[in-house]
Amino acid sequence: MMWHDGSWADKAQVSAFSHAVNYSCGVFDTVRLYDSPGGPAFFRLDDHVRRLYSAMDAVGFSTRFSPAQVCKAAVQLAQKSALRSAYVRINAFLPQEQLRVYPENRQASLAMVIAPMHYTGKSFENGLSAHVSAMRKASCDVLPSGVKFSANYLSSYLALQQARDSGFDEALLLDSRGFVAEASAQNLFMARNGVLYTPSARSEILPGVTRDSVMVLARDLGLPVEVTDVSVRQLLAADEVFLCGTATEIMPVTRLGKRKLAVGPLTRTLKATFDDAVHGRHGFSKKWLSYV
Repeated sequence: MMWHDGSWADKAQVSAFSHAVNYSCGVFDTVRLYDSPGGPAFFRLDDHVRRLYSAMDAVGFSTRFSPAQVCKAAVQLAQKSALRSAYVRINAFLPQEQLRVYPENRQASLAMVIAPMHYTGKSFENGLSAHVSAMRKASCDVLPSGVKFSANYLSSYLALQQARDSGFDEALLLDSRGFVAEASAQNLFMARNGVLYTPSARSEILPGVTRDSVMVLARDLGLPVEVTDVSVRQLLAADEVFLCGTATEIMPVTRLGKRKLAVGPLTRTLKATFDDAVHGRHGFSKKWLSYV
């Protein structure tokens, strides 16, 4: 089931010679639908759609749909699917067959698909193995890192390929200055002596919606949170490390290179609190959930 430029379809057809295919010029966002006592609800739908439109602005795309129309389409898509727990992907891309780097027509096509959310990765208790990748994030002078631009994920793809070939689940990328940035598609947190640290926007990260939620929840719990540069040395000395993202939610890193890490108390507390928030059991649920 999908929504494509205002119409409902089972699939979409895009030319192999479209600008999106030839030049990877597209932006996207993802949002989760969670089951809750009040019924299925999107988690921070408005924030995800707002970020999508910021990304379109950053790459000069226009669209004939407003953010409110996209939010309404997401709700209708969830209703039509009858799913109670799902993953929604929204793509904005140039479908025109224009074989030039900078096309004259930059009106984006919007497509949205919904699918059941069945995470098939490692369990929370087992966590992930990760290593510091030799692949680095591109400088903001090269690519805008604060948007979900399709081309930004080439370095993530290559870093993850190297990680898997080396026997790790995940890759941790450094920024162009040599500080820790993020994983292939997740933000990173580390804890040391009861303080939570996460790389700042200076490290060419994507400021994730889940990352923001974790910081809000942590501060609400009275946990100190530092948004700062994180060196590799600091990361390797961490008491706890976890990754977070829309699909990943909160997932601990239990092996960092050759070092084993426990699933620590801060990670467990934040995971439980986050679960309460997305399932309608937290004080922040009222402002973060959009019921369908």
